[in-house]
Amino acid sequence: FPLLSAEGQAALNSNPDKVVKAFNYEYFDVIDKDLFKKDLQYSAETRDPFFHKFECNMMVLKGKQDASVDEPRKTTSRYKMSTLRIKGSNETFLMPVLPNTKVRDL
Repeated sequence: FPLLSAEGQAALNSNPDKVVKAFNYEYFDVIDKDLFKKDLQYSAETRDPFFHKFECNMMVLKGKQDASVDEPRKTTSRYKMSTLRIKGSNETFLMPVLPNTKVRDL
């Protein structure tokens, strides 16, 4: 969801100082206004889910202990997640249940 409405985005393009001041009134005199304007423009962009925008090369560093932290997560559980819907409504929720659990037991 964009941070600014269409009207706010138009104001950011036509009078960026006014919009930046509205967001950061207390520190307006000392902040980098151009950088803040670019941040607001970026936050107003809408993209598909899982889209990431990187304008520079990226390096991912992985620590030695990551494997030991991830290992417990990989163990299988004796429970499975079941989606339940409340009768007469569209509301659903996930509930961990044993694999042999029947709907009548819930």
